[in-house]
Amino acid sequence: MPKQLGIVGSGTLGSALAQRAAISGIDVVLYDINDTLLRRALEQIRSDLQRRVREGSLIQESLGEIFSRIHPRTHLTDLRVCECIVEATIEDLTTKKDLFKHLSQDAKAGTILATTTPSLCVTAIARAATRPERVLGMHFPQTVPPLRLLEIVQTPYTSKDSIEKARGIGDLLSISSVVTQDIPGFIFNRMFQTWCGESLLIAGHSIASVAQIDRLVQDHLGSPSGPFQSMDAIGIDQILIQARVLSEAHPAETRYRAHFMLKRLVDSGKTGLAAQEGFYQYAKKTK
Repeated sequence: MPKQLGIVGSGTLGSALAQRAAISGIDVVLYDINDTLLRRALEQIRSDLQRRVREGSLIQESLGEIFSRIHPRTHLTDLRVCECIVEATIEDLTTKKDLFKHLSQDAKAGTILATTTPSLCVTAIARAATRPERVLGMHFPQTVPPLRLLEIVQTPYTSKDSIEKARGIGDLLSISSVVTQDIPGFIFNRMFQTWCGESLLIAGHSIASVAQIDRLVQDHLGSPSGPFQSMDAIGIDQILIQARVLSEAHPAETRYRAHFMLKRLVDSGKTGLAAQEGFYQYAKKTK
């Protein structure tokens, strides 16, 4: 199991992973391109940890030790000490291929390289690496609450040892994992998009309202959030991107076509919780 976990990208997912790893007792090398981005990430992590203390899931005395496990760095070469490096950068294939080319040249033997992409071809990323057998996907679906599931995406090159190491990391982070093939949408997004698509059709045909559908799912299926609440939390713009990826991969499948309600909301800037409005309206956060 890794003594040090490398994370490339200190955005929302990268910061959340760094925090979860540090709580789990793993030292983290958190890389980003400049100190400003890293400071912002550390402030967010500190705020989240303090919230957990207030909620009673952590004790105040543990915060110093947890925070000391996160080591911010601005040089990719600092990741050489890591047994696993997880990439959580922008969703651009060229950028990821270039990054994995460099990481695979610098990483020590046996280090697994993982991409968190929700939609790009992991096999194409692996081909850019000098050791493609060490490359796989570690997709953390945008669930509510977050970091509940890990999809380990294997390519034709991925070794069994790499898959087992990824499983071990999921276990250390207390995240359930499942192994999937490198197909568009993997498992979770294919299921989630179909669920959301049917909910959109029901609302679009005025069979039931958005609130009624969410309440039914919460009250009778035991879910903490309904499909529309989930889409708002994830970001309707992200839901639209995922729908288009699946639709392009399966043009004959009408179930994957993006519903007009998604396009209309995104075009009007109502992308969900982050924008204070999506399927629902949200009160603006006060500092």
